[in-house]
Amino acid sequence: MTIGTFKRHVGKTLAVKVTKSALRNATKNSARVQIAQATVALKGNTGRLLEINTQYLLGMQATQEMKDESFVAMGEVGYDLIALARVLKVKLPSSTKKIKLTGTRSAALLMLDGLSTNLLRRVEQGLFVAPKTTMVKKLVTMPQTGKQEERNVDVVDADADVAAELERQNEMKSFLAGAIDVFWRLCFDLFGKAPEAVFVAKFERMQKDFPNVAFDTTTEEPEAVEEAATV
Repeated sequence: MTIGTFKRHVGKTLAVKVTKSALRNATKNSARVQIAQATVALKGNTGRLLEINTQYLLGMQATQEMKDESFVAMGEVGYDLIALARVLKVKLPSSTKKIKLTGTRSAALLMLDGLSTNLLRRVEQGLFVAPKTTMVKKLVTMPQTGKQEERNVDVVDADADVAAELERQNEMKSFLAGAIDVFWRLCFDLFGKAPEAVFVAKFERMQKDFPNVAFDTTTEEPEAVEEAATV
């Protein structure tokens, strides 16, 4: 079989209509849009973190440049994790909590990227799989005559769609909790600091990137009350 034959059949089997239907349904819900946005960004940023640390993962010494770039990349990853935690209602540890890494840094970097992949796959199921439908009779205006006639029409089964989305989100919560734990441990392993330092630096970049946003630091949102872990 030639590559041309394979390419032609790839084009034939792309489920464009199904994807359009799924996207139309998913984008009606703001929470689902935010989850998709943050998850796609998270996967890109964990990939960037791996890219920065490629030499280290291949057994070479970590350089100061790699550490500096990792600090910025971890800020982006942390932003995405917190965005997901807010929507999925997953509790976060205190930003000042230090958690020692168990295992190797390489394994933790790969695990963080793997968990983001699992999150992305759940989002993919919600965005590119057609929602469940039921057949109902509806009055449809016929384009040829302009008259209304009763026809069988597929409509989204709202209850089934909500149940499927809740199941996906529950699975995502488990992966997200794992990613948050790895992130907290990597912060201390990479930089010798709690995530607070990474968040502060990211917050400063946010202020520059979004000059029209009114940033208010006078009223702090409550954090999880946890003692710093002994390291």
